[in-house]
Amino acid sequence: MDDEKLKSDPEVVEKVIIKTEEFLREKGILSGYTDLSRLEKFKEFYEERPLYSVSPFEKEPYGKVSLKDKYPGMGNVITMAFPYLLREPQKESERDTERKPDRDTEEYKETEAGKEKKKLKGKFSVYTRGRDYHMVVKEITEPLIRLIEKAGYRAKLFTDSNELPERALAMLGGIGRRGRNGLIHTQRYGSYVFLSEILTDMPLRSIEVIPESFDLHPLCTGCMRCVKACPGKVLGEKYLYVNKCLSYRSQEKNIDGFSMSLFRGRLFGCDTCQEVCPINKEAADGMTEFMPFSYMTDPDIEELSNLTESEFTKKYKITSAGWRGKAVLKRNAMIIKMDRGELKDDEIPAEGFLGEDLRKYIEFTALSEKE
Repeated sequence: MDDEKLKSDPEVVEKVIIKTEEFLREKGILSGYTDLSRLEKFKEFYEERPLYSVSPFEKEPYGKVSLKDKYPGMGNVITMAFPYLLREPQKESERDTERKPDRDTEEYKETEAGKEKKKLKGKFSVYTRGRDYHMVVKEITEPLIRLIEKAGYRAKLFTDSNELPERALAMLGGIGRRGRNGLIHTQRYGSYVFLSEILTDMPLRSIEVIPESFDLHPLCTGCMRCVKACPGKVLGEKYLYVNKCLSYRSQEKNIDGFSMSLFRGRLFGCDTCQEVCPINKEAADGMTEFMPFSYMTDPDIEELSNLTESEFTKKYKITSAGWRGKAVLKRNAMIIKMDRGELKDDEIPAEGFLGEDLRKYIEFTALSEKE
């Protein structure tokens, strides 16, 4: 049977859809259907976005709802959410039963700040601790792409920074709702999911999902925990101050001393808003394909601050923290050593952004101590 005959056979399409749904369900991947035409409902939200809410890593930020002409005939979307949270049992020796003052109080600032710096440990954001999710998602979805193409249709995979408005599509597909921190919150996995889409010209099942705007998740109403806890103070308005978010700042080069002072052990990314979110408390564990590496859950700050190209390639480049290169990881590890009082002057590079950033941080901390 040639491609055109296959495409006109509704039984073939139904079999592909059933196989796709079974495949995703068995792996614990959430999925739904929508189409690009429904994005018109989000046009105002995207076209009115202020520059401070647009990440420099984002592709085509102002064309996200007008994609029908770019992908003619491929307006149908399979939207997916890949859960990645894998909890580790807490060791008895690591449990802290002593009361600690709230971080926002003067008591904390006066009695705990110094202690915290001395015992400061490095921390990678949860999403970075296993294999790079771009590679994992591509490997998992390749059989689905082939299945759709074998039926005579076109299919294209999208993941992360691309021209598709992934969160809007996830909402339209019934996967979840937008949280106050801007992330999609699902019923089963909370916000610990990677979003991905397959764009295709294959007919898909039509569904109607009530939320067709960026209204907040119902459980966010009246809850301000993420807003209060956010170290960069970027939450609370309709649009997020993306460029002040520590998840972004910790990945950026040539940053200011104040931003570096907020890292407090963050090596790459920030999980604060997700950690305090009540929706995430009961989040189910994710896929074993995202199993964290031991050196990412318990980082070696000395190794990272002296990271060689061979060690970076062998261990860190294969994670989602590797795409910005080894210098960013080195800088953030050296900031931790500086906070601990362990960094020696001769460890600071004379040239390059790494040395410039560290000297800016030294100047900032010196001025802060005088005030």
